[in-house]
Amino acid sequence: MVPPENAVLPEPYFTPAEIAELWRVSVDTIIRLFQNEPGILVLENSRSKQKRRYRTIRIPDSVLYRVQKRRSLVTVEHQVYAARHNEMLVNRRKPRNVEHLSEAPKALQTPS
Repeated sequence: MVPPENAVLPEPYFTPAEIAELWRVSVDTIIRLFQNEPGILVLENSRSKQKRRYRTIRIPDSVLYRVQKRRSLVTVEHQVYAARHNEMLVNRRKPRNVEHLSEAPKALQTPS
């Protein structure tokens, strides 16, 4: 079955454990970073008979990208600037041959 053209395809969702492994931090750190972010999916029990609250958190790809971009020291714009700067340095004009300048013209030499 082919989805209609105007159908919105679901984006991938990640668990805190998957992101923690990717970023090499603890799951608790990921939960703290994302718990108040708009757009995350939180599934919670009703706590009717249980004393403990159970929550399942899923983080969509768009929220993951937004937080990563906001918390990164180097943004995508800086990466593009750095790449252009490096390309400019590589492609810059090579210095001219200065060997012929090592000898002063005869008119400027002091008589011996």
